[in-house]
Amino acid sequence: MSCFKSVLSVRNRIQLKDIVSIIRSAISKYQQFLIYLLVGVMTSIIDISVYWLLIELFHIWYLLSSALTGFVVLLFHYSANRIVTFKGGGQKREQIPRYLILVVFNYVVGLGILYFWVDIIGVHYMIGNILKILSYLLYTYTIMKKFVFK
Repeated sequence: MSCFKSVLSVRNRIQLKDIVSIIRSAISKYQQFLIYLLVGVMTSIIDISVYWLLIELFHIWYLLSSALTGFVVLLFHYSANRIVTFKGGGQKREQIPRYLILVVFNYVVGLGILYFWVDIIGVHYMIGNILKILSYLLYTYTIMKKFVFK
């Protein structure tokens, strides 16, 4: 019986090593995307917090609050992605106009998404805002990597 436990123990260690190796490999392979996600989480926390404050404390209409919040997070998002995610490559004078094109696109699409979820579907404004943020995730990373910070 102890021999059986011993074999299982070695087998479990090997499997654990394999799992750790797979995780390390995945982190290495997708490191830039994972950093992008982390910056996105921090940006989202700032976005949601400011959005909530504008609505709940200052009683500003949810669509105007979303617009104002967008300007607050703009500087953080650009700077963090330029410096941390994409390692500051390229010229700012080329990147900033490209980034602003993406921002304007996201702004218009985001307000439409927010309006759809809140006014048409009837979800709570915070849920609508989270759905708006999640909708940006994949296509924004690709555009930033291939167009903005190339």
